[in-house]
Amino acid sequence: MSTNRKAAIPRESELDRTNEAEIITHVCAEWMCEHTKMPKKYSLDYALTRNNLVVAYVEVKDRPSWKAYDTYMLSLYKFNRSLSLAAAQDRPCYFVARLKDSIMWTVISELPRNVAENTQIGGWGEPRDDDDIEPVVFIPISYFRDLKGSGGVELPTLLGKEAA
Repeated sequence: MSTNRKAAIPRESELDRTNEAEIITHVCAEWMCEHTKMPKKYSLDYALTRNNLVVAYVEVKDRPSWKAYDTYMLSLYKFNRSLSLAAAQDRPCYFVARLKDSIMWTVISELPRNVAENTQIGGWGEPRDDDDIEPVVFIPISYFRDLKGSGGVELPTLLGKEAA
């Protein structure tokens, strides 16, 4: 059986890794933790640790040309992997993105159900290969918080201290 599917291309460049490392360094300074780059098979970028104990997982993106969209598009695969890891480990999974000059974060495992219910087909405006169009979720920017001032001994939450 033959298909016209194009071969997948590498998704992460050396520049991407450098930018993500810069972003996670800011996160760790603010949240008083260390980070470890995770193997690709985990699908998320980093484990956050304190005293060598994993306290959270993080997906990191850098969008220097951010155009002030109302939502951030994330692949359903990454979204579901985050939810599975959060549930299995009873630890938060954060999504951290540098949008132009601001580093913003949300907790994927705390987003309301309607985010997942709004799954659509989306991807790159000019697909590089067949894997660039896939099911995606759109996370409203209103669920993101500014990194600056969000740190401390307790990891930040979207739910508020009384609900956490």
